Amino acid sequence: MYFGCNYGLKTYDGKNWRSFNIPNTTIIRSMAAGDDGLVFYGAESDFGAMLSDDQGNIKFYSIYLNKFKDEPDFSSVWKTLIADDKVYFQTFEKIFYCDLPLKFDQNDSLVNEIKTILPETLFHLSFSVNDKIYIREWEKGLHVLNGDQKELIPGGEQFALSRLY
Repeated sequence: MYFGCNYGLKTYDGKNWRSFNIPNTTIIRSMAAGDDGLVFYGAESDFGAMLSDDQGNIKFYSIYLNKFKDEPDFSSVWKTLIADDKVYFQTFEKIFYCDLPLKFDQNDSLVNEIKTILPETLFHLSFSVNDKIYIREWEKGLHVLNGDQKELIPGGEQFALSRLY
């Protein structure tokens, strides 16, 4: 079992607890596991994947730092979701996403393109239901993602000022 916390990652195998520190940040806010068992994490100013070896050691691969060289223009990744063969990393300021599976070149650099979706205001929280991503945007309402576009769902405007959890 994996648990994100204020000081990295805690794992529990039914008998023993282990702690792992993330090299680029401290707090893991969200995680999601793909069908292949690869675990993705969303953290404070970072997101990526956890690669494990046969001994149970975990290496944190920062997708953000390996694809973007500038300082993060977002705070925390509050939701990490998988739907429709894509992984999504949702912040209040934007959503990052890429196709799965992750592909690496001979230098261990990520080949997948990272795309973004921007809000008109700020995002609140997102949800994965039946292989679709739903996102609440402040002052707008509840949307469904269709490709790289947000579409307000019927009646979704009633959540423009109401939080959803």
